[in-house]
Amino acid sequence: MENKNARWYIMADDDTIFFLDNLVEVLSKYDHRKYFYVGMNSETHASNVAHSFNMAFGGGGYAFNYALVEAMVENLDICIKKYQTYYGGDHILQSCVADLGVSLTQEKGFHQVFLTSLNLHGDISGFLSAHPQSPLISLHHLDYVDPIFPFMNQSQSLNHLMEVAKNGQFQSRLLQQIICYHKPENWTFSISWGYSIQIYESIFPPSFIQIPLQTFIPWSKLYKPFFVFNTRLPNNNPCDAPHVLFFESIKNMSSGSYNWLQIITRRYSRNCHLVYQMAITLQIIYQKFMSFLP
Repeated sequence: MENKNARWYIMADDDTIFFLDNLVEVLSKYDHRKYFYVGMNSETHASNVAHSFNMAFGGGGYAFNYALVEAMVENLDICIKKYQTYYGGDHILQSCVADLGVSLTQEKGFHQVFLTSLNLHGDISGFLSAHPQSPLISLHHLDYVDPIFPFMNQSQSLNHLMEVAKNGQFQSRLLQQIICYHKPENWTFSISWGYSIQIYESIFPPSFIQIPLQTFIPWSKLYKPFFVFNTRLPNNNPCDAPHVLFFESIKNMSSGSYNWLQIITRRYSRNCHLVYQMAITLQIIYQKFMSFLP
């Protein structure tokens, strides 16, 4: 506790990936002079039941502000001994924080991402394509799930995502969902900024499109429902499933300009051969947008 200039302390695993600009932006909302315990519980019921729904998971990371840490350390050894039968440091620390009258402040951008199976075939693209309207702060266990971009390995996929994230102007937009329509063709577009575009050849309300496609599976099927958020099952008919295109690149349209272009390309065929499925002809989409930062 020697560095009194510190405002926040972050707890995380060694395989947690942080989006630091977003983390700083989120924590700046809170008064660091008061007590705050900021994080998120797990995406699966089984993990929360096994530990606590009131606990932030260290895989996704969580934050204590300086004032809270200063109060905790006064009796930390006593508190650890008091809760020594609890499994895991996250649960012990949450209990110590609760003794001080502090509860978890949830931020949906922290992700434990325990969306996998023993065969390691977890595809979290459906989850990432319908991210909550909250800044993406962390991802965890990406080595346990399928590469998040097709035809890339885990390392290549992460580096590809970071092409957008490393630019401070765009990190706050990353994975933010935008829903729009092309009424002449009755198409619905779901855009996960910097990641993917899903195209439905029907009009669907935002309340439906905001529900993630369950391309992933839980690590445990002991508790139902499996997840702490709603999901919708993928359609087995390829002609009813959405067309999915993935982020390719981002370019500045002209030197000194704030007009940028996000390029999204189709990575694989949907295997639908109906002639009236016009969106199948789309192989690349250019999304023009502006940067509002100097």
